[in-house]
Amino acid sequence: MKLGILGGTTLANTLGKKYIHAGLTVVFGVRHDFDTENEEWKMLNRLRNRICPYESAIIQAEIILICCENSSLQEICAALENVDTHGKLLIDCTESHHDDKLAVSNTRMIKKAAPKAHLFGAFNNLGIDYPLHDPLRKIKETYYCGEDIPDKIRVKRLIELIGFKAIDITNKQNEELTEQFCLPNAKLSGKTSKSSARKVNSAA
Repeated sequence: MKLGILGGTTLANTLGKKYIHAGLTVVFGVRHDFDTENEEWKMLNRLRNRICPYESAIIQAEIILICCENSSLQEICAALENVDTHGKLLIDCTESHHDDKLAVSNTRMIKKAAPKAHLFGAFNNLGIDYPLHDPLRKIKETYYCGEDIPDKIRVKRLIELIGFKAIDITNKQNEELTEQFCLPNAKLSGKTSKSSARKVNSAA
């Protein structure tokens, strides 16, 4: 199984290294002008030669984690539209808020770009800059959500493989509430209940 991680963010780099250390084959998809000589990425690229354009990573991977900044999502969606994503497992790890201008969530943009893929949400509570805002590694669990199909257990196991507790928050009757809970940890205090915030910030 090959894992594709889209986005040149700290979250993408961190999760990628965790999965590599866990024994998975990982390829990173980045924008065309991405600086592969950046300190966080250059050794990863030189030693493992894993960094490539979005479309190449999508084609190679069976499971794809979208860990990009919101400003890069449109380009990633264009790449998803250009290749065959039928049956692939997509995991939206972005800061999934609504675009006030377009009135559309990140998850809906991804679903529209890859309608035949199986789409889930996970790792959203970590934040796109993880672990910069969690230097003591206090966050030990992450939420995941999505359609109740056999691939859902694969998402749970993927989360647990790198040491996080996986918490299923799927709410079939209220999609908007599910998206609200899939927010970065840094924003939780003002948008979720105190008990939910305590869960996300639970220490070992």
